[in-house]
Amino acid sequence: MSIIIIVDDEVSNYYLIEQAVQQVKGFNTFHADSSRNFFKLIKQVVPDFIFLKAGIPGPDAMYCIKKLRAISQYNAVPVIMYSTGIEYKKEAYRYRANLYIAKPDFYGKVGAAVNTILTFDWKNNFYPPAESLAV
Repeated sequence: MSIIIIVDDEVSNYYLIEQAVQQVKGFNTFHADSSRNFFKLIKQVVPDFIFLKAGIPGPDAMYCIKKLRAISQYNAVPVIMYSTGIEYKKEAYRYRANLYIAKPDFYGKVGAAVNTILTFDWKNNFYPPAESLAV
């Protein structure tokens, strides 16, 4: 089973993504409600995917990506960042997020987006082509 960590302080966001993940077989989800808890969690489980809310409590999401990418074990793990708007988009890509999604678009199309994200060939492509996503 592949492991997905969802880092979000809002339980409703976590459940929305988790429900979409359950539609694609072969994935277990774990939840962290802050960046501090995320770094505790990755000492226990090694994720295959990370969904990261930009505005998480504690050190922010950019800090998380920067620190995560500095650990060789997690350097190639796809990180999908999401937020209510596009204000963090450039910074997210600068710190090597694989994908940035604005939540209003994401909410309306979460099932299709999660399916595309989880079935994309991340091992051979760092970024998915824009036309492959419904968001």
